[in-house]
Amino acid sequence: MLTTAIFYVLSFVCILAALMTVTLSNPVSCALSLILCLACLAGLYAQLAAGYVAVLQILIYAGAIMVLFLFVVMLLNLSDEEAAEGRYDVIRGLKGLICFAFLVDLYVLVEVSLGGRIYGCPAPGLGSLEAIGELLFTRYMVSFEVISLLLTAAVVGVVLITRKGPASALAAGRGGSS
Repeated sequence: MLTTAIFYVLSFVCILAALMTVTLSNPVSCALSLILCLACLAGLYAQLAAGYVAVLQILIYAGAIMVLFLFVVMLLNLSDEEAAEGRYDVIRGLKGLICFAFLVDLYVLVEVSLGGRIYGCPAPGLGSLEAIGELLFTRYMVSFEVISLLLTAAVVGVVLITRKGPASALAAGRGGSS
């Protein structure tokens, strides 16, 4: 009974945070509500006995990726006029309506196809460290390495974007010595 209540609370908060992500106009608030949504997903993974996947969800998505998103938002530094230009109440209302229609459609689909029953327990060892490690380093080794190269390139790109140009550094050095 308690696990069912926790499931419904986590699901409700996750859906609410996802709706806030697409309807809020402030990009920082959107990113923070997406962090809340990802944290609720980690709780749902933990309920499925996939503890390792839940920890990865928090560390990788809610941690590293969202810090990168917030960094980009802060780097863009939109002024108040530019942020106000992007605000359309009609569009935000349509987004909410589309999300609500999607949720109703999903509910009807579950009721019709499954007869209201959600099947099953996860297979034993489904989200365990051993199972994930074995898959990563055998079947998905090439994909794992390609992603690591992509993330390394992203880090180099961020460093190059935030670094001050050599002309401004040279000018600052010469300006003090003259």
